[in-house]
Amino acid sequence: MRYRIAIILLMLCASAAAKPVQTELGSVDYQIVSSGLEHPWSLAFLPDGRFLVSERPGRLRVIEADGRLNPQPVGGLPAIKASGQGGLLDVAIGPNYATDGWVYLAYSHALPAREGVRRPPAMTRVVRGRLRGNRWVEQQVVFEAPHATYRTTRHHYGSRIVFDPQGRLYFSIGD
Repeated sequence: MRYRIAIILLMLCASAAAKPVQTELGSVDYQIVSSGLEHPWSLAFLPDGRFLVSERPGRLRVIEADGRLNPQPVGGLPAIKASGQGGLLDVAIGPNYATDGWVYLAYSHALPAREGVRRPPAMTRVVRGRLRGNRWVEQQVVFEAPHATYRTTRHHYGSRIVFDPQGRLYFSIGD
C-alpha cells in the first residue's frame, strides 16, 4: 500500500512527459491521472473510485474516478493557517466510512493573538466531518494541541492519520 500511495502522489505531481522511473526494486511506469494541484500533501480513496487530495495551502480537492479534477475545492472547510510547514496536511477516510461517512483532516490552525507575541502561533488540530456534495459539514474536533505549548513559531506539525484494525485513530504530530 505504501508504494501505491507513493506512486499515485508521483502521478499527481508528475510532468506531462511521463517517463519510467527507476527504483531499487525495478522500473515503474506511470500515467498522469490528474494535474493542476498546488502542493498536494495527502490523498484518500473513496469507495466510489474518487479520491480526496489535501493541498497544503488549505484546499481539499476531489478527483473523479476518471481523473478529472473538480475545479471547485470542497467548501466549508475550517480556517486553515498555511504558513511555513503548516497548512492542510493529512486526509483520511474513517474505517466505517461506508456506513458513517466520516472523513478526517489534520491541519494547522491559528491561535488568537497574545499580548507581547508578534506573530500569533498556529497549532495542530484533527477534525472529522462529512462530505455533502462538495461541502464539508458536521465538523467535530477530535484533537487540538494543548495551548499551554503555545509557541511563536509555525513549524513541525507532522500529522499523518492511520486507523488500527479496531478502528482506533492514531496520528503523528511534530515537536
